[in-house]
Amino acid sequence: MAVTSVVVPLAETETLARPVQAAPGPKAVIHRSNSTGLTSQDCIEGVSPDIITDDNATLFTCVAGYYAEVPTGHKQDSVSATDKVLGRSSSGAGAIEEIDCTAAGRAILDDATAAAQRTTLGAAYTIPVQALTGGMSANTTYYFGMLPLTAVAAVDGNKVYIRRAGVIRVAELYVLNSGTLASNEAWSIYVRLNNTTDTLIATVSTSAKERIFSNAAIDIAVASGDYFEIKVVCPAWATAPTAVRIGGYLLVE
Repeated sequence: MAVTSVVVPLAETETLARPVQAAPGPKAVIHRSNSTGLTSQDCIEGVSPDIITDDNATLFTCVAGYYAEVPTGHKQDSVSATDKVLGRSSSGAGAIEEIDCTAAGRAILDDATAAAQRTTLGAAYTIPVQALTGGMSANTTYYFGMLPLTAVAAVDGNKVYIRRAGVIRVAELYVLNSGTLASNEAWSIYVRLNNTTDTLIATVSTSAKERIFSNAAIDIAVASGDYFEIKVVCPAWATAPTAVRIGGYLLVE
C-alpha cells in the first residue's frame, strides 16, 4: 500500500487528545521527535494514523486501541499491487521499497538449488563435435565425437558423455569437402545414443563442397551418464569425397 506522509510537528510530551480521522485511501503517517508516552495513547485501529519517531525511525501503529511498536522487518503489512516484494533497490540504507517480482521471477526464487533453477529456466548448453580432415569411402559408416581426430569406422571410439540430464534439441553440422568433390548421392548423418539408438540429423544430396546438416527439432532425451557419437552413413558414391572435415554442435536443454 502506498504511504502518504504528513509532517505534523508535535511537542515531546504532547498527546493526541482525539484520534486523527484518516480520509479514505492510503493511511496517513505523522512524525514526532520521540516515542515518549506514545504507547499509552488511545487510538482507533484502522483509522488513526501511523506514527514514526524521528529519533530512531521507529514505526508505531494502532493495535486494539493503543499504539504499539511495529517490529523491525514488519513495518509494511501491505503492498500497492500484485507482483511486489519488499526490500530496497535504491543505493544505500533507507526506507523499505516495493520491488517488482513477476511470476517468472518467483518461479526462480522458490527453487532450492541452482540445478532446479536451470530446470525452471530450461537453461541450454552446447556440446561441440568435430572430425578432422579425411576421406569418406562408399558404403562405409563412420563415427566421430569431440576429439580432434578423423572419423573412424569403429563404433565407441569417440564417446561424448552427458553430465547433465536434458533433451538434445538442436544438431548443427557443417561439412566441408576441400578435396575431390563427392557425387550427389543421399548422405545421412545421425546422433547415435549409447550405441543403441540412431536419430537422424539430416540427409543431404548435393555435389557442392559445402553441406549443412541441421535439425532444430531432434528432441533426444538424455540422462547424466549417457553418451553419444555422430554416425555418418556414406552411400554408394559414384565419386567418393576426399579431404572431408566436419564441425558443429549439439544443443541440450
